[in-house]
Amino acid sequence: MKYKILGNSRLRVSRIILNFRAYDKVSREGIPRDLPESEIMHSLKYAYDHGINTWDITDCCAEGMSETLIGRALTLCQIPRTRVTIMTKLYDPSLAQAGSAVNDGRLVNQMRLSRENILKAVQGSLTRLNTQYVDVLHLNHMDDTEPKEVMGALDELVRDGKVLYLGASNMLCWQLATLQCAAKMKNWTTFISMRGPYNLLYREGEQEIHPFCKGQEIDLISWSPLANGLLDGQEHFPTHGLARYGFSNEQNQKILWRVRTMASSKGCSMRTLALAWLLKKGVCASVGLQNIEPEAWEALLVDLTDEEMRLLEVEYRLLPINTLELNEWHCS
Repeated sequence: MKYKILGNSRLRVSRIILNFRAYDKVSREGIPRDLPESEIMHSLKYAYDHGINTWDITDCCAEGMSETLIGRALTLCQIPRTRVTIMTKLYDPSLAQAGSAVNDGRLVNQMRLSRENILKAVQGSLTRLNTQYVDVLHLNHMDDTEPKEVMGALDELVRDGKVLYLGASNMLCWQLATLQCAAKMKNWTTFISMRGPYNLLYREGEQEIHPFCKGQEIDLISWSPLANGLLDGQEHFPTHGLARYGFSNEQNQKILWRVRTMASSKGCSMRTLALAWLLKKGVCASVGLQNIEPEAWEALLVDLTDEEMRLLEVEYRLLPINTLELNEWHCS
């Protein structure tokens, strides 16, 4: 495994990051969605043993079960806390039900980015993780809370030692810039990382937020490196808000043909090549638990030339940035 310093911090993270999100046991259609706990523990230990020391989780979905399982894994798998980097997210509380609104009875002031929710949510995360601190806390979206209230509460958490570093997730450039500016004006803790969708089929961030992050020494983390499986050779229609991930999309077909052809010529899988492209861009890849296998870290060994990068990128055409697409992903 290879590692890099994240943003302007001294925190080293693995280039391949484990993205783990526990769901409810069954979907709305009654279909089982999660692996048995024993398999989850085995996969987490497998990732750790292969140098993937950075784990990207969330406090929402299934009442914070992702954090509970990670905390349990550290004990059951005998993994020292100091040897893993835990990233978790903050926005809606784990107790929020689908369709909950900010004025729903018991959830008043306990959702989104109010000071009360920020402080309580992080304490809840620490309890579920059974740890004294979170390495990186990502704000998963931005709302209409006063930026100074948000960044002030986050800075307090850093000063108290409950959070070491701050990151953002699923934000537009102006949203990230607003929060970053509010923190800098008060000499508070600023962001070191930005999570978002980024892959060969979805590169809208290159228009604004990626250049901004580079100027602010904020590193990028892609939570969709394989485009919902399309870059892994799966041919299906999208089941979520990012309609760009449709196999029937003509542009996608052209790009996928190039990925498939180049992967064949280089003797690697489409998955490996897609991850290699992302890593060449200097971005960390947050890979789902089910995709943590040799093909993932083999991407670190694939050396793409400038001409090969150009061939992979030439068919792409940027589209207007759609805020609704980002807001479809509250738990991503």
